[in-house]
Formats: sequence, C-alpha cells, structure tokens
Amino acid sequence: MILNILKGMRKLAVSSAADTTISSVALGNFSPVAHVSVRNYSVPKRKLVKKQVFVYRNSMKSRYKANPNPRLKMLLLEDVEGLGMKEDVVQVKRALGRNNLIPNKLAIYATPENLINHGIDPSIIKKSGGSKVPGNVIKYLKKSAIKLYAPSDDDFLITRHDVAEYFLRHSNLYVPVHCMRIRETENDVIVKLGTYSLDVTVNSCVTVQVSLEVICRESITEEK
Repeated sequence: MILNILKGMRKLAVSSAADTTISSVALGNFSPVAHVSVRNYSVPKRKLVKKQVFVYRNSMKSRYKANPNPRLKMLLLEDVEGLGMKEDVVQVKRALGRNNLIPNKLAIYATPENLINHGIDPSIIKKSGGSKVPGNVIKYLKKSAIKLYAPSDDDFLITRHDVAEYFLRHSNLYVPVHCMRIRETENDVIVKLGTYSLDVTVNSCVTVQVSLEVICRESITEEK
C-alpha cells in the first residue's frame, strides 16, 4: 500500500516539473545553461603514416651462443664406472644425472652446501673451471705424511722418482713426476736428512702440500 502511494507521488512530481518547463519555454523565459561557441576554422585532417615493420637482419645476431644443453656438476657418492670415483666432482649430461645417478643415490648436485658437508672446499671447484676434481685424492694427500729411509747420513740421493714409487707401492696411487715439486732443495733432489715440503699438483689449479721426512735407516735399527 505504501509503495503504491510513493509511486503516485513520484509521477505527480515529474508531470508538474514538465508542465513548468513547457510553460516557461512558451512564455520566452528560457535561458541556456552554457554558452555554445561556433568554430569558424577547419580542422586539418590527420596524416596517414605508413606502418613501419622492424626487420631483423643476420648482421644483428650475437656472436656468442649459449649452450642449449648445459651439463650438470655432480658430486659422486659411489664409484661409477666411466665417470669417476667416490667424492669426485664431474660434469654429466642432464638426462644421465636426473634419470640415473640421483634416483639411484649415486650422486648429488655439486652445490656449495653439499660440497661443504662432504669436506670439499667450493673454491677449488670454481678455480678448476669445470674440469674433473678428484676429491678423494685431495683428501688423502692432505692427511698423508711421507717417510723415506736413507741408507746412511751422508751418501744418498732422493729424487721425485723415489717419491712417485712410494705413492705407487703404499697407496696404489700414480703421481706423475712433473706434478711434484720438493721445496728447500735444488733441482728437486734431497741430499740431507730432515723434513721437507712436497707440492703435488692434482689439477691445473689445485696444489696440495704434503709433509716429506727423510730418516736414516741405521738410527732406526739402533733404537730397536
């Protein structure tokens, strides 16, 4: 009921407003709300510009091409035939690493966190530039201490060949002669008893320092 009354009142208000406007226009009392200006000049037409298309030429190509199939750096957890030994950092194909090595727990990603957890310095991997880094060999050399026995106090010569034979007999490890350097000596030849420092170059940029001690054999037999 109330809604019908409100609708009727609205219709009356609209009709009364229309009657007043019509009467005012008829009597000439109508005044425009805003002044309308007339433009007396012509507007220039917009010039049509031909659409420009960028043309890519062969001379614009970069000379440097990224590797579409980069290899993964993996840290071996076990000895893998054809790749390396335990704790070696090697580069393998992505399919081999993701489908074979990681599911079978033979290797993990060579991230800095994983390298530190396995006792390997991440800076060695960065310096190597992607070449193979034998981590187990580096660990062994850091822990090893070489003891060589001389026949007498004065008359003997010990060279790098003797050190290479020591590694081969005691550790079954082949160390090339050109990868070793004996400090505190001339021409890498030891002629006196004492303690020396042996530098073993494992990789192109990884050098491990090993302690080398020369002892007289006769003094050991006398002590016994």
